[in-house]
Amino acid sequence: TSVTPAFDYKVLTNLLGAKKEYQKHYLLQIGQKLKSIEVADVVCFYVKEKTTYLYTNDKRSYPIDLSLSQLEAKTDPEQFFRVNRQFLITRKSIEEISYLSSTRLKVAINPALDIEIYVTIDKIGRFKKWLNQ
Repeated sequence: TSVTPAFDYKVLTNLLGAKKEYQKHYLLQIGQKLKSIEVADVVCFYVKEKTTYLYTNDKRSYPIDLSLSQLEAKTDPEQFFRVNRQFLITRKSIEEISYLSSTRLKVAINPALDIEIYVTIDKIGRFKKWLNQ
């Protein structure tokens, strides 16, 4: 007698292109305490002096033990965009975009951060397309 293999719904879901689940919270260690931050409270992720930080709506920066590439894989590409090697920003945080030259855009976020954010030439086309979705 032949046994029909159990149907794997997970495989079918993947084949049908089900929406990927993205991270909803980030658990951060601050000294001896843990703090959970919702993705909705994230303005951007950035790298400064070889450390990656999570920047929030209440203007606080927290070190996070993930690289920008790892964070990019965990965040929803409809909401987050990697504008350069240093910044992964959210769509909702963008306040103003201005041309500095034909090869560079400057992005102002709200709340503002004390580091200027530029979109590199190789990402300008994809950035504009992302904003226009």
